[in-house]
Amino acid sequence: MYKLGIITFSKNRPCQLYSQLCSTRDHIHGDFRQIVLMDNRDIRYYFAYNEVQSAFPEVIFRTQINNFNLGDGSFHDETIRAIELIDAEYFMMSTDDSIFIRDFQVEDGCKYTRDYLLSLRLAPHLKIMQTAGMDHPCKTNMPNPEFTRIDNKNCWQWGNGICEWYYPLACDASVFFRYELLQMLKSYKFLTPNSLESGLMKNFYPDDFYFRKGLCYDESIYLNIPWNIVSNEAVNKNANISTDIFQDQWKLGNRINHEKYYEMIPESCHMELNLEFIKR
Repeated sequence: MYKLGIITFSKNRPCQLYSQLCSTRDHIHGDFRQIVLMDNRDIRYYFAYNEVQSAFPEVIFRTQINNFNLGDGSFHDETIRAIELIDAEYFMMSTDDSIFIRDFQVEDGCKYTRDYLLSLRLAPHLKIMQTAGMDHPCKTNMPNPEFTRIDNKNCWQWGNGICEWYYPLACDASVFFRYELLQMLKSYKFLTPNSLESGLMKNFYPDDFYFRKGLCYDESIYLNIPWNIVSNEAVNKNANISTDIFQDQWKLGNRINHEKYYEMIPESCHMELNLEFIKR
């Protein structure tokens, strides 16, 4: 049994997935296994996905049988099968438009009881909520909750936070117990990572997580970089950079210069950062 399993969702973004997997290799240390659930049936991206798979033999790749947006429940079933495939005590979810920006020691983070839920995306230096509407107070000022210290981490009660500090059930690097995550996901239907996450919050918060304690490090370990969207289920804020641009650069032998974001101190969990390509 592994201590930690990581499932990463990807659709039509092999170039971005490559950077996500590089950042995992660079920053996640310890007893873990990663699996990618991908929709690679669009012929424009098929061969690039094959190249990504060849570059990461340590990662398990599973192909989504049907399109994420078909609404036939296949994404729901494939997600559960992928998580069941890795026998791990803890599990986290991630997306292909995210990267790990600093080191995470699995054994340091995966040691707490169900009274706690660790988030790798949150940290006290976060100041704004980029996904908030223009009139939302957290768009310009996101106050921290009242912290206590446990080990080398900040601790708060999820139910007492606001904005991101009130949002425990994210697809972005929240560390669940695998058996509990599977139990929750099997109880409702979802079509994409968007409805997976919203369904977790709708069905299990606040009732099951309001009184649980949140944990985070002093600096964010995980960052979402929304350069584009590939799902029509939710129109999330993004930089609207076409996936074709990433694909064209990949064909030229280039990749995202993801290292330039390592060790940065983000002001939000989601940041539309300047895009730069380099030779891979």
